[in-house]
Amino acid sequence: MRMFFTPLICILLFWCCSNNPSPNVVADEQYNAKFDSFLAQFAQFDSKQLSEAFFRVREQFSNEKFSPYIDKYSFPFLLPYDEECNCEAKELYYRPCYKIEKKNYYLVSIEVCCDVTKTPGYPYSENTLVAYDKKGNMVDFVTVGIGSDLATYKIEPSTGEYEIVYTQYNFKDIETAYNGNCDVSVYKVTIGEDGRMGKSLLREEKSVKVAL
Repeated sequence: MRMFFTPLICILLFWCCSNNPSPNVVADEQYNAKFDSFLAQFAQFDSKQLSEAFFRVREQFSNEKFSPYIDKYSFPFLLPYDEECNCEAKELYYRPCYKIEKKNYYLVSIEVCCDVTKTPGYPYSENTLVAYDKKGNMVDFVTVGIGSDLATYKIEPSTGEYEIVYTQYNFKDIETAYNGNCDVSVYKVTIGEDGRMGKSLLREEKSVKVAL
């Protein structure tokens, strides 16, 4: 009798092990599911060319299918808090814009916002371009424009699939903002085929008279 049960037990143990995924496999599946849910919060962008429209928050389109805020379960995929940020970490919230799927990565735009900042100039928001590989790992990110009571920006029409140019306007004070002297900086952002990004300053002018 013992000789009969021993092989049977071995067979059952082998069956259980082969039909139950390892903890690492389960963790990977759960992570992938969370990443899929995260991507689902972004609308698909129809054009391959990046433009100002890619950075619009989706609530502007009155689509009840989507929430205007990225849910709390998405934190593993959100940007690390920058100590130099003008916002308190607890005041930050994130709004989804659009996504594009490339061959080797996903590209999404996120609006990072806070209503109260450490220094004058709130409310504060910045458009952020983020690349993730197909497994959900963050590859790179870069800021594309900062807006507040003391800052605004303009995104130029894209001249290529993997680049975007924007102009940043930073004002001296609230009283003359948008109709006075400001510092103007023009930046070019490039995106590699692996999702890595570069940002270069094309032109800079101090105390320029503008009317926006």
